[in-house]
Amino acid sequence: SPTAESPQPVAIPPEVIKNHPALPRFPEWLQHRGWDPDLAEIVGLEFVVDGRGNPRIRFPFRRHSPDADPCFFQDRAMFSTQSPKWMAPTGQVPCPFEAWRMDLARRYRTVFICEGLPDVMALLHLDPNLPVIGVPGAGAFKPHWVRSFRGITSFFLMADNDKAGEKMREAVAKLLDLVAKPSDIHQLYVPSPFKDIDDWRQANPDPFPSQFMSVLDETLERDGARKQGVLGLPMGPTGRDDRGTTSTGTGNLHGGRPAIGGHPAPGVGGLRLIAGGIDLVRSEAEDRQIVDVTEHSSLCDA
Repeated sequence: SPTAESPQPVAIPPEVIKNHPALPRFPEWLQHRGWDPDLAEIVGLEFVVDGRGNPRIRFPFRRHSPDADPCFFQDRAMFSTQSPKWMAPTGQVPCPFEAWRMDLARRYRTVFICEGLPDVMALLHLDPNLPVIGVPGAGAFKPHWVRSFRGITSFFLMADNDKAGEKMREAVAKLLDLVAKPSDIHQLYVPSPFKDIDDWRQANPDPFPSQFMSVLDETLERDGARKQGVLGLPMGPTGRDDRGTTSTGTGNLHGGRPAIGGHPAPGVGGLRLIAGGIDLVRSEAEDRQIVDVTEHSSLCDA
């Protein structure tokens, strides 16, 4: 993760970026990561150049909508020979990566919290409407962020398979105790030998959806949540999302999923969130109640 001592991003003339020899390799870089270009566009990934002339991929942090101007960013090295791996502006991270998805989390009353931005990208390949946010580093979760989790009843914490990841799990779970019951917090572990969610998906792109569902089922069974109907994520060959949109279930992008922010939304069919044993279709009164609880508790409050 970036630190105050890390080299800082600087303004680069647009013509330098446009004429950079690595720019044509951006699609190749996405392909190597196994990230769909359409999903990258939805999230807003873009090619940038640092002050040393090195190519980087920018991950924008947006607060309130997928089309809002970024309030923060992190730039990842495009090639392994570059150092440092990540760069970011100095100062505190104002909000998690994809913070605007907390609106989805409050609607579903479910949130997936990942350590790392690439892990968010990996999970969004399951469904672009997934209520998932990313913490940019094991120690980057801010205590005041927990206020925005009020009203959510299912938390899934996913961290790297290392000591720092374990410390993050413990720290975030302890903070969430302020707004959630212990039985609402689920620790989802990436199977060995993979180090994180993105590493797992890169190694097994085709079976990853079913493998992830198996781990999720095992986690819920371990926590006794499946019997209680706390959360289900049925993924089948075909299905309808919670708004009645038919999905193809082909595993390809543009499978009939609704658009996000005007962008075409990719997705694997048949993925829908269910809480308490019922589809998450809420009345306006219920939505208003959720908003009442959280409207003064933005993830981006200082």
